[in-house]
Amino acid sequence: MAAGSGVGTAGSSYGNRQYPFYSQNDFHHYDGNSNANCEVDDYSNKYNVQYCDLVGLPDLVTGSEYVQGQIAGYINKMSDLGIVGVRIDAVKHQDAGELSGITKQLPGSMYINQEVIGSAGEAVQPSMYFDLGHVTEFSYSTMLDPNIMAENKMTYLKTFGESWGLMPSQYACAFLDNHDTQRNGNAPLT
Repeated sequence: MAAGSGVGTAGSSYGNRQYPFYSQNDFHHYDGNSNANCEVDDYSNKYNVQYCDLVGLPDLVTGSEYVQGQIAGYINKMSDLGIVGVRIDAVKHQDAGELSGITKQLPGSMYINQEVIGSAGEAVQPSMYFDLGHVTEFSYSTMLDPNIMAENKMTYLKTFGESWGLMPSQYACAFLDNHDTQRNGNAPLT
């Protein structure tokens, strides 16, 4: 959800962990203080990553049937209008079991692309989400780019894939560039 407070494009107000369709109790918060929550600051701690606020963005209680129903209802409404897939941002900040409470309410034909940036030593890994849909493979371009850009290295690409440590292709959403790689300089081919 958006940080801060203000008025949305349709004229509805938001702020203080209250939004159209959601009250303060629909967000993770401290016991006894529904106005505040912990901040994500320890990626080795699954609870911290999935139940605290990320960079000041209030964190929905995705384990709540009400919240799951609101999100699934919106996606299903978009499906009725013709969308056939969704990209879910910052998936690692949602428990996979709780996220499945949303995805199981979607049409079986819905393409699901989940953004999970995995790093060694972190408590939440991309493989935790394989059962729910495709997962972004951030290492794809990192490993591919040097072998395209350097002379006489394309021959090494014969074995490119899982043997290089990439996730299994049936789960991977491979890409060369996105908004994250543009910001961190990891998109030299684009």
